[in-house]
Amino acid sequence: MSISASPHVTHDQKEAFSMSDRIAALDDGVIQQLAAPVERYERPQNAFVGENNHLRGKARSWR
Repeated sequence: MSISASPHVTHDQKEAFSMSDRIAALDDGVIQQLAAPVERYERPQNAFVGENNHLRGKARSWR
């Protein structure tokens, strides 16, 4: 049995999460985190990797 891997470059997070076993988050060519999609989303290693996971702000009212 042979196993092959091929890199796929995308800026689309949904695409990356749906088709990948592992995702590498790169900042200026440096790998910031290499992990399974769920691990990368739930436990980002630093602010660069996790910056899109949270919204900052306050809810004033719900209507």
